[in-house]
Amino acid sequence: MKKIFPYVLGFIIAGSLTAFGQIVSTASGNWSDAATWTGGVVPGPNDDVVIADNDTVIIDAQSVSIKNLTVGQGNPASLRFNSSAAVVVTVSGSITISANGEFKVLTNTISSPGLVDTLYLYGDLTNNGTMDFRTGSAGSTLAVCDLVLTGATNSTLTTPVKYQSQGDFNKLFINKSNKAKVILGSDIFVNGGSSTAPLAQSGIVFINGIVETGNYALVYVGTTEANISGYSDSSYVVGAMGRGISNSGPSSKNFPVGDSKSFEIISVHGTSSGGSTGHYALVRCISGDANTGSSTLNGGIDKVSQVRYYRVGYHVVNGVNTPPAALNMGYDYFKVSYNSDDGVNGGNTDLRLAVSTDSRATWTAFPQNYEYTTKSDTLPRQLIDTLASAVTVNNGEDPIYLALARLSGTTSNDLGTPTAVEGKDNLKPLTYSLSQSYPNPFNPSATISFSIPKPGYVKLSVYNILGKEVASLVDGYVNAGEQQVSFNAAGLASGVYLYTVRAGSYSKTMKMILMK
Repeated sequence: MKKIFPYVLGFIIAGSLTAFGQIVSTASGNWSDAATWTGGVVPGPNDDVVIADNDTVIIDAQSVSIKNLTVGQGNPASLRFNSSAAVVVTVSGSITISANGEFKVLTNTISSPGLVDTLYLYGDLTNNGTMDFRTGSAGSTLAVCDLVLTGATNSTLTTPVKYQSQGDFNKLFINKSNKAKVILGSDIFVNGGSSTAPLAQSGIVFINGIVETGNYALVYVGTTEANISGYSDSSYVVGAMGRGISNSGPSSKNFPVGDSKSFEIISVHGTSSGGSTGHYALVRCISGDANTGSSTLNGGIDKVSQVRYYRVGYHVVNGVNTPPAALNMGYDYFKVSYNSDDGVNGGNTDLRLAVSTDSRATWTAFPQNYEYTTKSDTLPRQLIDTLASAVTVNNGEDPIYLALARLSGTTSNDLGTPTAVEGKDNLKPLTYSLSQSYPNPFNPSATISFSIPKPGYVKLSVYNILGKEVASLVDGYVNAGEQQVSFNAAGLASGVYLYTVRAGSYSKTMKMILMK
C-alpha cells in the first residue's frame, strides 16, 4: 500500500467515511418516524444522513440537527419540508443533492401567508439534482426556505443544475466567523421576491464573511434595493455580483463588490426597463492596473487606477423570458467608490472617472458636469459621474469598463501602485480551493476542480477507503488559476473514494462516490 499523509489516515480512522454514524432511509415517511430509518433510529446531530433511492422523506419535526446530508444515490429520491409548519434544520457538515435527488419546500397549506423554513449550513452545498427553496403563490400558498451560511470554516456553493431559471435560493444570510468565506463553485442565483409576502421576502443579507466568486457570480434576480442589506468592509462580494433590472423603467442598483484588499461600492443606472423578469446588470471588481500598458487616455486624464477597475455587463437569464427580455441595456450614470488603498487624497478636485468601451484599449474621462472635491473622512467614498450619452451593453457581450482617473498634469492623487496582476483581467480565484467532484455520485467519470492563486507544484491523487492511491491525476508544475481534471474510474469497484490536492502548504481532502 502506498503511504499517504497522516491526516488522510486520520480522516478514515475517525469513521467519517464508514458506516459508523450513517443513517439511511429505509422507506418513505416522516423524519420523526423511526420506521423511516434503517434500524429504527431517528438521525441526530452526529449522524450522516442518506435519503435512499425511491424514498421520499418529509421533515415534520420542528427542529432537526444532523452532520452531513446526502439526498439520493443516483435514482429518484426526495427530502421535503413540512407544508403546514415552519421547521429549522441545522447541518453541521455538508449537503449533497445527487443526480435525480431533490430537496424542496412544499406549497404552504396553512392560512398564514408565507411559510418560512430555515436551513443553517456550516459546510458545503452541492446540488446535482433539484433544489427548490421557493414555491407557491405570494400571499397565499407561498413557502420558502432561508439559507444561513454560518460557522468558522469555508462553505462552497455549487449548483450547476438549475431547477428554477431565476434561482434555487430564496434568501441567503452570510454569517461566517473566524475569517471564513463563502466560495462559489458555480453561478448562484437568488430568486426574486414579492411585496405581498414580506415575511418570505427574498434577498441577500450580509452579516459577516466574504463571498468569493472566482470566475462565477452571485446574482440576485429581484429588483428591490432594500433586499440587499448589511454589507460592510467585513462582509461583501469579492469578484462579481449581478442585480435585477426594474421592468417598469430606469433604475439604479448598488453593488457591494471589491477585491481581497478592499471593500468598494459601485452604483449603476440603467436607462430603460428590461421588458421582463430575469435580466440583470453584472459588475465585477478586477484587481490590477486598468492600463493595459498601451492604453490611450483621452478627455484630459493622464493616468487610470493601478489598483483595480470594474467591468459592467448585462445578461438575460436563459429560459426565463418568452419572448426574451430586452437583449441590451443602456447605462448612463455611475458611482464608483474609492477607499484607503486607491491612491486618492482628500481635499482636491483632480479625481475623475473614466470609461472604456474597447476592452481597455482606450480610456475616456467622463464629462465633468460639476466640481467634485475628494474626501477621506469616511471610507469608502463615491465619485459620481454621468455620461453625455448612454452606452449600450448587449446581452452577454461587449461589457464596458470603469476606473478612477486623474486630471492631466496633477499629482495630488497617485491612484496606487501596480499589483502582481497588473494589466490583466484577473478572474482567477484569490485563494487555494478544492471543489466537490461533479457529478457525485458518478459512473464512471467525474470532473475535479481546484484553484491556486500562484503557479507551483501540485499533487492531485485519488485514494480508496483503505488509503491506497488508485490514481495520480496531477503531479507537477501548474499555472495559477482554476483547473479541471477528469477522473475515469472504469476499472474500479463501486464505493467511496478520497481525492486530495496538495499545493505548497495547502492541502484538502474530499470524498466522492462511485456507483455502478
